[in-house]
Amino acid sequence: MDLEDYFRGKIGYQSYWAMVVRMYVKMTKLVDVYTTAGVIKDQCTMRDFFRGFNEVHPLGEAIDAGDDREVVLILSADNITLFAQNEQCKHILLAGSADNGYIGFLRPFALSGVKERRLSLIETIPFPAAFQSVANQFTVVKLPQIFRNTKIKNDWLEAGDRQSQRDIMKQQKISYENVAQTYK
Repeated sequence: MDLEDYFRGKIGYQSYWAMVVRMYVKMTKLVDVYTTAGVIKDQCTMRDFFRGFNEVHPLGEAIDAGDDREVVLILSADNITLFAQNEQCKHILLAGSADNGYIGFLRPFALSGVKERRLSLIETIPFPAAFQSVANQFTVVKLPQIFRNTKIKNDWLEAGDRQSQRDIMKQQKISYENVAQTYK
């Protein structure tokens, strides 16, 4: 399932609707982890991917939030709040399942008493226990063609078992080429 398929089933998505995609990432850390793990060959691959993402998707933004985790949380929370108040916004997806920091700003949406219909959560890796209670108040979707469902484990890197990491990537059929196809 890709984003358009998900939205078509969820809200009757029409191809002429504009789709805004914002990614807030700690670029330096992401590039370091991916190159060390052998997921990408070098830093240029990641830079080219994000440049291509920004160029191909007219309302797509991959934004380097620096090294401060709180900046990513604040930017995400402020944007979700902004779009949730915008009646033109049909639906919001959040892919932050690895981070309990989102619980605080998601809780008011969850406490509305009704399963929040305009905000869905993308489960990448399994939700941590503390996050799960809040996640249960939302529609949860998995998009395995776009998002990994396992963490890149540092102990694999330290043990030098890069082949295991590559096998997992092949098994999940995740590649930058697959993700790029989603935005064409």
